[in-house]
Amino acid sequence: MPRVFADTRVIASGDEADDLAKSKAAWLSCMVHLGGLTFCTRKKPLRIPNLVAAERFGRAVLQRHQASLEDVNGAFRVLVDAGNIDRIIGLYARGMQQHDVGARDFKKKEEDHCNSMRFTLLANIHPSLRKVGVETTVTKPSGKSGRIDMLISVPLKKRLFVLEWKSLQIDYIEIGSGSPLQRANVLADIRDVREVLDLRIGKNDNYRAGLTIREWIMSGPQDQLREYAQSAEIQKWKDDGYSITSVLTVVVGSRHVLLWNLDGDVLDASPRLALE
Repeated sequence: MPRVFADTRVIASGDEADDLAKSKAAWLSCMVHLGGLTFCTRKKPLRIPNLVAAERFGRAVLQRHQASLEDVNGAFRVLVDAGNIDRIIGLYARGMQQHDVGARDFKKKEEDHCNSMRFTLLANIHPSLRKVGVETTVTKPSGKSGRIDMLISVPLKKRLFVLEWKSLQIDYIEIGSGSPLQRANVLADIRDVREVLDLRIGKNDNYRAGLTIREWIMSGPQDQLREYAQSAEIQKWKDDGYSITSVLTVVVGSRHVLLWNLDGDVLDASPRLALE
């Protein structure tokens, strides 16, 4: 299987056949895209040969996660025009509910969900999505374990969203019985964010056993989000005139994405589920 690389630059052209006939780089990129070649080093970039291929590749990625191009375009417009992050994360949550069914899926960490969200939706290479002007960066502040942050910027609107990602796997949640999938299905039926926050973390967790999800958030993730939102890095964005929205983003059992905005030094009074 060919490796897929983070560099997804598009070689623009009006005619695919002409590209492949005249450009060695385009031909090699096309062969890699189709699975005909692999690189001996992980440092080589993948280039999509032209806009037609970019459209096909972008749509294929969306389809695998049960998202339509029209839905994503609409969510991008809400993000850009209204400054609302919920709809685009809701699309990720919907795809996650349908896609995460195996044992390995339920063990995903925050970086797995964060990267999946980024490359499936926010950084999807479909040309129509790239025109919107949404940019993303994933960072790990100070190299600390358990810290995954995503910056989503909209330069044209001077908006910046600071997302602190957390993942609480179904194995560590006291809910239902049976296999991880059966327990996750019980979790999926809960629609009230307050009920999700009142769920307890199981005794098999070494650090959070017995805490409710709300108590765990207040004892750690809230402080981490505040720390990053008040960091020198984010201050630079403020100095450049950006409005900042800081959101704690918690994936709960691969069935819900809990969103909770920071208001000053503390989380506000309105936690919500991305699919509400």
